[in-house]
Amino acid sequence: ALDGAGRLISTCVTPFGVTLIARDPDTLEIYARKKITNWLPIGQKFGGGVYFHLDHKGRVLLASNEPAIELWSLAGKATKLEWQKEKSIPIGPALDRLQGTDHRVIDVMPDWQGNYWFITRDGLVGVSDRQGKRIEVIELASEGIDNALAIGENGVFVVSSHAMYRFSITAEGKPGIDWREAYDRGSAPKPGTMGHGSGTTPTLVGNDFAAFTDNADGRINVVVLRQTPADGESLFFCKIPVFKANLGTSENSLTAIGDSLIVENNFGYQGPFENINAEPGLARVDIDKANNQCELAWENMAISSPSDVHKASLANGLVYVYTRDDSNPPDMHAWYITAVDAHTGELVYKVLTGVGKG
Repeated sequence: ALDGAGRLISTCVTPFGVTLIARDPDTLEIYARKKITNWLPIGQKFGGGVYFHLDHKGRVLLASNEPAIELWSLAGKATKLEWQKEKSIPIGPALDRLQGTDHRVIDVMPDWQGNYWFITRDGLVGVSDRQGKRIEVIELASEGIDNALAIGENGVFVVSSHAMYRFSITAEGKPGIDWREAYDRGSAPKPGTMGHGSGTTPTLVGNDFAAFTDNADGRINVVVLRQTPADGESLFFCKIPVFKANLGTSENSLTAIGDSLIVENNFGYQGPFENINAEPGLARVDIDKANNQCELAWENMAISSPSDVHKASLANGLVYVYTRDDSNPPDMHAWYITAVDAHTGELVYKVLTGVGKG
């Protein structure tokens, strides 16, 4: 993320923890770094600090493995900067009231009223006021959460291992379920996913829709739900299959461009040092409001993006993905930044970024 001063803010994730880093966006020179979360190797089930957000004051908002909600800011001048913790709200006691496990807090985000919402891998959903004086948590029984939060004016959206939810705060100050929509989670996890269920964080399309992918056997689907159905309207809007049967899954968020959604195929990817390839597939799904349906605008089955949160530029109409190239020897480990035409799905260009494992 870029803060208000134009500095590049990022987290560096290793099997042993997370480091918060501020850099010059042009030279990549490190201005400040701080180890914020320590953990023992936990395989695919990472915990706090991996996801972060910048708040309205440019501070880093994240959930540490204390576990706590933390705000970090940069102190100092020019290139002589250091990270300082401005606020820490312990949430362990509130989580312990429902579960006595080793809590892995995935994400924390503010809602439109300034409350902090957080979720854990074991299916706990909580909310704290901004001072941390009142913290309430509920449990999604027998359900886990492997992806981040999405929050809009209409509420808080979470995809569990079984269903998509919209939450809001009840009159008692607790997380309340506004609606729940189960999806097809398939018979088993697929190669390339971290859990048994959807691999995508909900993607909000304005204030109208919330989209994600399911884990159906055969072909997976892009699923679109209405955020706030009107009287007589169904919560479910549409779903449409993408990629080849038994060779498709998505472990990264969809990208919304207007009423279009970009989805990538991550089937087969096992991590940066194991099987680093994935089945090809990049697609665009259009939401057709007039006819209450979704359409597959294009599907590029030549591009392989093993694990990449793709980005779209509205200015030039390009979708950027991080790709492998089957024409290279498998042991070369060559990676490319690749640009795809968002209108047609055709390759525009690609640039070699590096060769080597990891």
